[in-house]
Parts: sequence; structure tokens; C-alpha cells
Amino acid sequence: MCGICGIWHYGSGKQVEQDKLEQMKAVMERRGPDDEGSYAGDAGALGFGFRRLSIIDLANGHQPMSNADESIWLVFNGEIYNHHELREELKARGCQFRTRSDTEVIVYAYQEYGKECVNKLRGMFAFAIWDVKKQQLFAARDRLGIKPFYYYHDGERFTFASELKALRFGLPQKPELNLLSLERFFTYRYVPGAETMWRGVFKLQPGHRLIKTKNSFSIERYWRPDFTTQPISTEDAMAKTEELLKHAVKIRLEADVPVGVLLSGGLDSSTILALSQAQSDTLKAAFSIGFKDAGEFDETPFAQEVAQHFGIEHVVVRIDAHDLINRIEEFVYLQDEPLADPTGIPLYLICQKARESVTVLLSGEGADEIFSGYDRYKMAPFLGISGSPLLAPLRWVSGAFSNSFSSGSYLRRITSALAGKDMAHKWHAVSSLSAPEIRRALLLPDIDLQAAHEHLLQRLQRCLEPIKHPLNQMQMMDLNMWLPENMLTKKDRMTMAASIEARVPFLDHKLVEFGLSLPPHLRMHKMTSKWIIRQVMKDKLPYTNVQRRKTGWPMPLDDWFRGDMKQLAADTLLGDTCKQRGIFNPAAMRGMLEQHWAGKAQYGRQLFMALCMELWLREYG
Repeated sequence: MCGICGIWHYGSGKQVEQDKLEQMKAVMERRGPDDEGSYAGDAGALGFGFRRLSIIDLANGHQPMSNADESIWLVFNGEIYNHHELREELKARGCQFRTRSDTEVIVYAYQEYGKECVNKLRGMFAFAIWDVKKQQLFAARDRLGIKPFYYYHDGERFTFASELKALRFGLPQKPELNLLSLERFFTYRYVPGAETMWRGVFKLQPGHRLIKTKNSFSIERYWRPDFTTQPISTEDAMAKTEELLKHAVKIRLEADVPVGVLLSGGLDSSTILALSQAQSDTLKAAFSIGFKDAGEFDETPFAQEVAQHFGIEHVVVRIDAHDLINRIEEFVYLQDEPLADPTGIPLYLICQKARESVTVLLSGEGADEIFSGYDRYKMAPFLGISGSPLLAPLRWVSGAFSNSFSSGSYLRRITSALAGKDMAHKWHAVSSLSAPEIRRALLLPDIDLQAAHEHLLQRLQRCLEPIKHPLNQMQMMDLNMWLPENMLTKKDRMTMAASIEARVPFLDHKLVEFGLSLPPHLRMHKMTSKWIIRQVMKDKLPYTNVQRRKTGWPMPLDDWFRGDMKQLAADTLLGDTCKQRGIFNPAAMRGMLEQHWAGKAQYGRQLFMALCMELWLREYG
């Protein structure tokens, strides 16, 4: 796992500013504390930078890496889990390898297959290749968006990096705030799609590849989720799911460094632990997070039960509101983009603890999005039929009543979803953590709320057109938005900040493709989420771990903003620095805080979004 970056002055041909490239590399040291390197190409007009976290072939994985005649140069972040098989295939084509690293496999895969090399790769990746003969930069991001790739181009230069904090050192000037992204952030708590919070800076989307020459620029999609249902019996579906899941775990256990598991005690992480223990005797420990004096918010007893069941060392870190207060500025800086998911802080803290004994952690992300694990998916049948012309009165009534519920509440989101004109708008309503009237009141810049979302939702609706089943449609939305922009962004930044490589077996693309091809009733069966995973694991896990409802890492934000975090919120959001910035309406902000403090409203999530945004603007704005 690594940090990559680069600058190419393709327009002017001027020399790359080496000091800028060094700054880009240095700020990503946590992503790669073990090694660093640089490469200069195109007569010095192009420069690649690299930081390495050594996982496989510790001695010989130095980057940037080239092929034998140095006509191809690569910087790569990620892991390729089929590199052994692909190496043999490439050897048969005459390629001669100098290392046993997966990095070199990508070099020769590109040499032999060109841009189609991405279809050969099984793993997580973001990489850039300089093709000397073609004078072409080729970049790609893995199918699900596990690894990040940010870029900027303006007609004169192309700049890329694994993180925004690195990219900014390679920009010609300080970027402007993207107001549409600002509005979207206050809707979802993350910035969705290809745009970022900076105008002119973009994310290469999951499953996409990019080609840049001196005279052209193109992006194309090489992979997309496919919900085409394949006929299969329940027994065969269970057997194939188990086979693919076991293999996905097995190939992610390979490492030349110690490996552990992030364990919440829920079905997903318990499944990863069970299958890891069954296939390896080298797993170091399981790591869990708990909340001090949190009662129902503390899931560590369930994690302890499954750890004891498998006889593995169990390490627990417990936090409270003071840990959130003490770490929030660092958290916002490390996230790069504003991402107001408070569970990122406990994730960072448990990864810091894990780093004392392991370098790789297996984690359960992706199971919910692939195998229908979220409670909101249970609403899919109702959201599907509510679009019928016969139920127009229901949509009108739902829309009329939705405003009577508090902003961001479950009832507000469900009634708004029932009133949506299509599935994209329904998903938008279910996923919105603040109501439009809250955003209008809170944000001072004149932002067209409809413009902020309509283009995005139209794009999402277009990708739904071939998909008919409402459950599949909701999962497609999450695969496009929630999974890469929230879950995987948080996982990448917080694990890498602790110099930990996170591996996510449920997002093995072979398993994903099979899971999405299953009939919907095998994923969500009679309102039982992740039904097929529960069937596969029912004899392999303690009963409570198989049967428990998903809870995630619930954090008592509402209570904390009335208690330990009250002063932090007041000082930050009502202070002169915040007022002078002109982003928030001071009267609306004070009103929101006072209503929350008085117990008249539950604005914990909205206040956390505002807090993260103000702190992000102080660092990056």
C-alpha cells in the first residue's frame, strides 16, 4: 500500500518543480513510511513520486518501477491478489521478472495488453503509467473504488495524487471552493461523484481508466456492476457463495508482514475472522473499538464472544467524547475531503493500536452493499410500487406529511422517498441527512439546490434504466455513491493514516459479480438481510453473531453535543473566524445549536457536518 503522485507539464514542456514533487511525497509519508522514490520523464517535463508501505517482497518492491527496456514506468497503490497466476501467464509470453512483487506484474501486463490490462487484475489499485514510446500517461482505478486517485488538468499541466493534501502542492494556484459540492456535502455528509470540494479537481471514478497525451484527454469505464440474474438453485447459490468468499479471504491473507482482523462482532467481520482462522494459522489478533459508558452503543461483548470462540487474541480500545474532541482537527485533516462520518475517529484510533503489532487488517466492508445488508433495503418493494401512476395520491400525501417530521429523521427520509418521482430521487431522499430547508437556512452562499443535485440524480437514474428490480436499483445507487465516497474513503484515509493496509474480501470483484447476479430473494429473504451469508455461516459462527441485526458503530452524537462537545461546537461554529468566512448564516447556526441544547431537536449529525466543514475550510479552504 502506497502513496503516488505526479506532475506533467504537457503544454509548456517546462521542467517539473522538484520541490513541489518532494512536498507531495512528504505529506503522504504515513501512506508509505518504508521507502520513497521519483522518476523524471518527457525530458524532465514529467515527474512521478512514490511512498511505499512494504507488504510483499519487502526488499525489491521499489517504485517507480519500469520494464526491462525502461519504456514503461509505473507508480502503483494497492495489492494485486492474482499476481502469481498473472506472472505465469506473462512469463509464457516472454516477460522476464526481476522481483516477486505484484507491482512488476502490472508493468508487464500493460506492456502485453495495453489499456486492457485492468481486466486482468484482481485486487485493489490506483496507478499511473508513463508510456515512453507513446508519450502517453495511462491511469486506472479499481472496480469498486477501494483506492483513491485525484487529478487536475488545465490545458498546460496534469497533476495527480492519492490524496488531496498532496495534490494541492502540485496545483498552480489555490483552488476555489466548489459551491455545488458544498451543498451536496450538507446533504449526504460526503462529496459524491467525480467532483471534489475544489473546482477543477476531480476523482477518477471506480471502474474507470484515463488516457492523457499532449493533445488529448479521455476517460472511459471498463467495469460496471451487473445485476443480470442467472438461474441458480438455493443450494448451488450457497455453495458458490461459500467457495468464492473463502477464496477471497484466502488470497488476502498473503503478506510478508503480520495480519489481523478488524472485528465489530457483527456478521460481516465475524465471517472474515472465521474464514481467516480456517485457512491460516498466522493471524495475529482481532481488534475492536468500544465506547466508554455507552450501554447499547458498545458492541464489544459480541466481538469478545466471537474472538473467544475462535481462540484469537482480542484487543479492545474504548473511547468517549473527549477522544472525539481531541482528535477532530487531525481527523478532518487526514480525511482530505470533508467526510462527516464520526466513526472514522474510532477507526483511526483502533488502527493506531493495531499498528503496534500488525501491518495488514482484513475488514468487512462491502457485504451490505453486495448482499443487501442495510435496513433501508427493506423499503425497496414499497419504493418500487410507489412509482406507479395508480399510487399518485400516496406520493402526494407522503410529500405533504414529510415536512412534519424533523430534518434527517428516519420518518422524514422515508416519507420523502415515497414521494420521489423516480428511484434516484427516492434514494436521494432516503440518503439525505439534512432537509432542504435546513440547507437553505444554514448556507449563506446563493446555491441552486436543484442544480446541485439534478445533474447527479439524472446520471444515477440513467444507470438504473436497465435495472428493473427496486432492490437492485437501491444497491446500484449505493455502489455508485455511498460505498466509494463514504465507506471506502473513510477506510482508506484512516487506515493509511496509521500506516495500515486494509483489505476487504467482500469486495473481491469475482464475489461481487456473483453476488449481484443472485435473485434478489436470495439476498433479502422475507425481510432478512444478507440471507445467503447467514445461511453459509450459520454453522461456522456463534448463533448470536449470525442472527444479530446490523448496527454499525452507532455514536451518541446528540448526547455529546449537549455535553462534552457543547463548548467545542459553540466556540467553532459561533466564533468570529466562522462568521467572517461567510459560509454559514450565524443566526441559523445559533438557532440550530440552541434548539439542540434545549432538547427541542436532534441535530447531532447536522452539527457534526457543520463542525467538520468549518475545520476543513480552516485547513484546505
